[in-house]
Amino acid sequence: MIEDPDTRNFLALRIEKGNPVAGADVVEDDPRKKNAITLAVAKLEAEALCQAVRDVCERIEIAGSIRRKKPFVHDIDIVAIPRFELSNSNTLFADPERINLLDQKLAELTSLGRFSTIAGGKKIYRLKSTAAAIPVDLYVAEPKTWATLLLIRTGSREHNIYLCSLARRLGMQLKADGSGLYREGKIIASNSEEEIFRALGLDSIPPENRERASTHRSRQDRPG
Repeated sequence: MIEDPDTRNFLALRIEKGNPVAGADVVEDDPRKKNAITLAVAKLEAEALCQAVRDVCERIEIAGSIRRKKPFVHDIDIVAIPRFELSNSNTLFADPERINLLDQKLAELTSLGRFSTIAGGKKIYRLKSTAAAIPVDLYVAEPKTWATLLLIRTGSREHNIYLCSLARRLGMQLKADGSGLYREGKIIASNSEEEIFRALGLDSIPPENRERASTHRSRQDRPG
């Protein structure tokens, strides 16, 4: 049983199980905002989830439309590097087992009723909170994939398409698995978002400006 206060007060809101977060009502008046909640409410929930699992992560950061500061949010995207620990094997000659502590913590939160559903895998956890009507996608990174995965999962979709198209024009490939920016089979940028932008001939682009690809031009495309 989890006893820490951050987990007991998951979402940092004192609500009864199953009741929606105050202010998290589905927006129905505009078809474009259907099944969306406001940025403020989505950010509150995302930050609370990050806080609840921070102790079992090497790194964790909110991505997606919250990081891009969209006024209405349809889902929560988070990128995390889990912590692992070694446990003794039950057999004499077997190697110690690597235990994913994030996996364990999410399972415990599910048993406490914090999520109505949870589907886990090596690369993504798909969650649905019982406190707000919005899905959560938690993407699993490694230190070497952190920057590229954070860039891709921040989006937007149009911006990702632009970056991938630009990379191809420059004889490069931006890997969707987060492994980095490649040229001729070799990684040329993966340590930070800024390094990837720089390799593509772009100035660093703040997340809130990653909506329209047409506003950014690679240095190779600029006159002079």
